Amino acid sequence: MGVETALASAAFATQFITTNAAAIGTVTAVEGTAASAYGAHAQSVASQKAETARKNQMEFESIRRQRDIMRKNLISRSAALTNATAQGATEGSALPGAYSQINAQTGAEQAATNQNTEIGRDIFAANADMASAQSISAIGRSVTGFGTTLINNAEGIERLGAQKAKWLGGA
Repeated sequence: MGVETALASAAFATQFITTNAAAIGTVTAVEGTAASAYGAHAQSVASQKAETARKNQMEFESIRRQRDIMRKNLISRSAALTNATAQGATEGSALPGAYSQINAQTGAEQAATNQNTEIGRDIFAANADMASAQSISAIGRSVTGFGTTLINNAEGIERLGAQKAKWLGGA
């Protein structure tokens, strides 16, 4: 009777482990999917924070550049007035011509700075779109992996359902 009991116990244990292996694998896959999805979301949030900081840095740099351009404009205009006054040429067309040239240079530098800022904004917007798409893709891969786990363990899950029904007094 001891050998029969041991064999029955071993058979039950083997059946229990085999039947529950699919459930354990599926639960593990669910946990992995959740962790992967959370990681993808956290990565996306961190990436967005970094991009926001870099964009703010670009915007501040653009503002500093605009101020520097205006400062140079004022210095150049002052130098032109000082030179024209020293030469006694404040009444002629030299001073207005110098002012015109200085203002044209200032306008060109401001336009270039504005264009660079707009290009930077477009790049940051594209990077944000890419980070969002990568996050969605990572979550999709996680869900696909979970689905694959379910498909690969379908037979074991079915056996588990049948075994649970027997334990609960069903068929």
